[in-house]
Amino acid sequence: HDALPISTQETLSMPVSQSRLLACILLSTLSAASWADVVIVDTVADENKVDNSLCSLREAVVYIKAKNAQVDSTNINIALINQKISVLLQTNAENENEIYAITTKPEAQQDKARLKVLQDEVTANNTTIKNFKADIQTLEDNLQKFRDTGIDGCKTHDGAGSDTITLNTPGAYILSSPITIDSSLNIKSSLTFTEDSTDTLLNTSSERTLFKPSGVFRLFIIDDGKANYDADAPTAPDRRINVTFTNIDFQGCNQNACATDGGIFYNAETLTIIQSVISGGIASAN
Repeated sequence: HDALPISTQETLSMPVSQSRLLACILLSTLSAASWADVVIVDTVADENKVDNSLCSLREAVVYIKAKNAQVDSTNINIALINQKISVLLQTNAENENEIYAITTKPEAQQDKARLKVLQDEVTANNTTIKNFKADIQTLEDNLQKFRDTGIDGCKTHDGAGSDTITLNTPGAYILSSPITIDSSLNIKSSLTFTEDSTDTLLNTSSERTLFKPSGVFRLFIIDDGKANYDADAPTAPDRRINVTFTNIDFQGCNQNACATDGGIFYNAETLTIIQSVISGGIASAN
């Protein structure tokens, strides 16, 4: 909503409770959005920073990270602007209270000079609030433009409750190096798991989606690089990210040891694997 102009007549008809309600309504329209996205992977090739129309799994993970950085920056800036708006709305509420007190006195007892100062300040504040709201809209428009344009063939296709990568192309995804996931993410195949497909698990059949390495290394590193617990607040909830793979098979390097501490996954977070077959990933211990 645009900021409301305040005239003497409007001020006289606005009790204190309504002016405070107006402030709450204005602030409620400026809350930051979550901006969780669905990204579609449409190639099994392990492309990395290739500027074309195709989106690989590796590029999708990079895009999600870049998008989330944009979201964080946008929400921080929106929060700072909202703080400024809140101060102006509070000032306006106080001014409106004083205006109301002045204008309810007999005409001869009204301080006309003070009244004008207060009304002018309310008008100026409303103009500033309107400009701040335009700034917020610009920030959100720029973020939406980034999501629509994307990078290296990956972009947002739809909103979601949480960031999701959907693999639209079945077959073997042969990774040239481990992929690091450092934020909460759902990765799933668009295909539906059926009992008939169990005969073709862990191969390049078009009926299943499979991740496998091109050499001797693990497939995924799942770690945001942050402590999962706050040592100063041991009773506080943990701070693990949540990563889920659904209807995807995983094949390791099929050697004596693919990696140290995690032949297919190195996991320092919360990892959930649904309707998947995992094979051939052997880890060596330190």
